[in-house]
Amino acid sequence: MATQAAVRQCQEKFGLPVTGKTDRTFWDLLCQRSNVPRSQQPPVSQGRRAASKKANLVALKREKVRPLNVQPNKKGQDAFLQRIEHLRCEQVRQTSPFVPTARVSQLIATAKRYIGVPYVYGGTTPKGFDCSGFVQYVFKENKFELPRTADEQYLLGLKEPVSSLREGDLVFFATDGTGISHCGIYLGHGRFIHASSSHGIRIDELSNVYWRKYFVTGKHIVK
Repeated sequence: MATQAAVRQCQEKFGLPVTGKTDRTFWDLLCQRSNVPRSQQPPVSQGRRAASKKANLVALKREKVRPLNVQPNKKGQDAFLQRIEHLRCEQVRQTSPFVPTARVSQLIATAKRYIGVPYVYGGTTPKGFDCSGFVQYVFKENKFELPRTADEQYLLGLKEPVSSLREGDLVFFATDGTGISHCGIYLGHGRFIHASSSHGIRIDELSNVYWRKYFVTGKHIVK
C-alpha cells in the first residue's frame, strides 16, 4: 500500500493519470528524472513500443509539430553537382536531326501560344502540361511524333553545347541530380520555353542561376 501511495504521489506530481499503477509512461518519466541508464530499464514488448510510438505521433499531430527543414550538407551538395557533371560528359545515343529549318518558326509560334497554361504533373493537354508533355504536344501539333518522357526525348538528336544550338532544338536538365528530369524548347539567344512546375508555360534564360546549375546539355534536332 505504501508503494502504491508513492506511485500515486509521483503520478500526481508529474501530471499523469493517478492510478497507483506503474506503466511505461510512468517508468520513462521516472528514469528521465533520476537519470537511470537505459541499459537498466525494463524491457519493452513490441506491442507496448508500437502503442507508445502511435501515441507520440498523435501528440505531435495535436501540437502541429512540423519536422525541421534539414538542408543537405556540403558533402551531399558536392556529390549532387558531381552527378550532374557526369551527365554533362556522358555519351548518349545520337540520331540525325529531323526538323526542317523552314518549320521552326511555326513550331515556336505554337509553343508560345500556350504561355500561361498551368503546370499539371502528367499533363499532356492545354488544360495543363508537365515539361515533356508540353514538348510532345507542341511537336505533335506540327506533325512530329516525340516520345512522352524527358529522358526518352533526351535520346533524340545530336548532343551539342548551347553555343551550337538553333531555335527549335531541345534543352535538358537534371533537377533531381540523378538523371534527365526536365526539358524545354530552345528559342535562341540563351532563352527556352518550358513548363515550369511553379509558373506553368513560360520563357526563361539558361543563364538564370537556377537553370544554369541543373542544365545538362542541348540536343540538336533541327536540320
